[in-house]
Amino acid sequence: MLAGTAPAPALATASEADATTTYGSVPKASVSYVPRTANTQQCEDCKFFIAASLKTAPGHCPVVAGSIERHGWCKLWSALPNGTPDNG
Repeated sequence: MLAGTAPAPALATASEADATTTYGSVPKASVSYVPRTANTQQCEDCKFFIAASLKTAPGHCPVVAGSIERHGWCKLWSALPNGTPDNG
C-alpha cells in the first residue's frame, strides 16, 4: 500500500449483500401477496423475482417490499419471457 492511501474496502459476500440491499417498497398487502399458493403462477416463475443464492431461502422483488417466497404469488405476477424459471 502506498503511504497516505486508505486500504480498499472488503467486498461483501453474497449473503451480506442480500442483507443490505434495498428491494421493492410496495407493501405486500397492497398487491395481495401470499407466501404460498397452489396457483401455477408462482413467484419463482415471475420476471420480477430475484432468487436467493440458496434455493431454500426467500428471494426478493424489485417492486414488492420484504423477502419473497418462491412459491408465493401477488397480483403483479408476470411470466418470464421464455416461460421457464432461470433465476435460481
